Amino acid sequence: MSYTLVTGGALRLGAHIAKSLAKEGRKVVIHYRSSKKEAEALAKEIGGQSIYGDFSTLEGVDLFLQEYAARFKETETLINNVGNYLIAPATKTAPASSLDLFQVNVNAPLALVQALMPTLKQVINLGMVGANIIRANTYATLYNMTKLSLHMLTKSLAKELAPNKITVNMVSPGHLENSIDLPSDLSTLPMKRSCSLEEVSRVILFLLQKESAHITGQNIEVGGGERL
Repeated sequence: MSYTLVTGGALRLGAHIAKSLAKEGRKVVIHYRSSKKEAEALAKEIGGQSIYGDFSTLEGVDLFLQEYAARFKETETLINNVGNYLIAPATKTAPASSLDLFQVNVNAPLALVQALMPTLKQVINLGMVGANIIRANTYATLYNMTKLSLHMLTKSLAKELAPNKITVNMVSPGHLENSIDLPSDLSTLPMKRSCSLEEVSRVILFLLQKESAHITGQNIEVGGGERL
């Protein structure tokens, strides 16, 4: 049996992605760290399974991969949705926070790809609008740096894994309807509204269709014109 792993899949966008994948008939594994109750409830709802994993350290990722390998022998699709977010300029970001962001947002996704590569066919990384360009950012500097790094990793892995028929793409939402920093005045957004979870999930499902098997190394923004 082949599985689809959704990291950070217990809540918010991750949960919506997991539900959408299950509706397509996929066997979904929901990764969680602190949301055990929600992950187990969602797994029961969609006929999937849940698994704990702490990606904040190298040791935590190793322990997760050991447990995952023991329970799930074949993973066809990896959705790297989990990610830490920090609103702070560079001068206000502690070194420990910087290391934590890169560990969870970049190192962990790479470690998962490396471990699951023998059976992988598709990888989707969740990014952010504006990852296609390099521009100054003083709002969430280190977070932005991790997503730029993940974009570079996406493109590099896509080229490296193309001979293995593994596609690697990125989907980058703008302000989601449940974003923690959603503006109180939506008229400040280009389309005067936020991005729905459904709109992001639809793009992911499109990339996972067999008819999309020649699309790789791409970053599709679902941002309504943000940061162009």
